[in-house]
Amino acid sequence: MTCRACGLPTPVCCENPAVRVGLWPADVARLDPEVSLLPAPNLPGGFVAELPRRADGACVMLRADGACGIYAMRPQACRDQDTFFCRSEAARGAV
Repeated sequence: MTCRACGLPTPVCCENPAVRVGLWPADVARLDPEVSLLPAPNLPGGFVAELPRRADGACVMLRADGACGIYAMRPQACRDQDTFFCRSEAARGAV
């Protein structure tokens, strides 16, 4: 599967069940109210919720074509991962 949103050859956090996507209040406000969120009382850093995972461990927002279903309003944690991994992959010539 190829991530179409950030340009990475393989989505790093989108498909990794060990990665929890914490949401700050600004993230929650930016998301569509129809997006189901989980409470995140045990996540450090002031997160108030997190995105749930599908049964296969992937983010519930990951579409069948590998693109993020909420890319324009994605949480800050996802935006930060895009920046970090795009730079890392570009430095290695993978992007």
